[in-house]
Amino acid sequence: MTLLYRKKPTDLVPVQPKPTVARTKKRSIDVPPLILPTNNAGQRVGPPMSKTAEVVADVETQLARQKNLVWILGRMLQDKDQSVSSWTSFNIETREEVAFTPDNVGYLPTINAPVTQMSTVNEVLKQSLIIQQSLGMRNILGVFDKALYAKAVEITWKHPDQFSNTIIIVGAFHTVCTLLATIGKRFEDAGLRDLCVESGVIAQGSVVGIMDGRKYSQTVRLHKLVYEALLRFNWKGYVSWLKTTNIDGMKHLEVSLRVTDIFAKDISQNGLRQILKNLFAHAASISSRNTLRCSDAAVDSQNSG
Repeated sequence: MTLLYRKKPTDLVPVQPKPTVARTKKRSIDVPPLILPTNNAGQRVGPPMSKTAEVVADVETQLARQKNLVWILGRMLQDKDQSVSSWTSFNIETREEVAFTPDNVGYLPTINAPVTQMSTVNEVLKQSLIIQQSLGMRNILGVFDKALYAKAVEITWKHPDQFSNTIIIVGAFHTVCTLLATIGKRFEDAGLRDLCVESGVIAQGSVVGIMDGRKYSQTVRLHKLVYEALLRFNWKGYVSWLKTTNIDGMKHLEVSLRVTDIFAKDISQNGLRQILKNLFAHAASISSRNTLRCSDAAVDSQNSG
C-alpha cells in the first residue's frame, strides 16, 4: 500500500470576513448626481426662414373619401342588423396588404437630471449628434412633446451650425391633440359644444377638455360620430337631388347599392376594390350626363340669342 503525503501550504491568505450590510426597507439605490454643463440661453434667437414643400396627395385623398363613402353606405344599408363595424375597424379590415419591416429598438442611457432644464435638453441634443456620427447618418430626427419641443428648437435656433443635421419635430400624439384643439376652438361656438351634451355622447363636465383637445380618446370618438352623422345627412340630400334631376343615374345607383349591401356582409380588400369600380362608373355616368345637359343648354341659349 502506498501513501501520498503533501505538505500543508503556509503562504495562503486567510479568508477575510465579509462586511455586514444592514438590512433596510429601501428599494432603490443612491445615484450620484450628474453635473451637466450650464447652458446659458442668453438672448433668444428667432426661427430661420422656413422652406415650404408642396405635398401632392390627391390620389390618397380621393381613395380615402371613396372608402368613407362605401363605409357610410354599408352602415346605412345595415341599420337593422348592423354588420359594418366602426370607422376605425372598417379601415383595418380593408387595409392594403403591405409588408412592414420591423424596427430595432434600442434604449439609450438615462440622463439623471430634471428634464425641464435647458442643460438637460442640450445634453440630449448633443447625445443625438454622437449617435448620428456613430451610425453614419446624414440627419437625425428628434421627437419631443410640446413642452420640450419649445426648449429644443430654441437651442437649435441659437446654434444652427452645431445642430444643422438635427431635425426637431413634435410627436404624432401631441400633433393630433393640437389639431383636435384647433377644431374645438373653431367650431365650439358654432354648435359643437351643444351637440356634445344634447346628444348624450359627452358629459357636461368633460366638454371643456373635449374642446381643448386634452381628452384624446373621447374627442376622437366624438369627431368620428359627428362625421358619420354629417355623411348621413349629405347622402340623404344627394338621393333627393338625384331623384329629381337624373332618373337614369338613380337606376344605376340602385344597382351600386345592391352591390354595396353584398359587400357589407363580407368585408374584404378585394370586395372594396370591386365596389369602388362600380361607384366610379356611377359617378362617371352622372358627370357625363350633366356635362351634356349643360352644353345643350349653352347651345340653346346661343341659338335663341
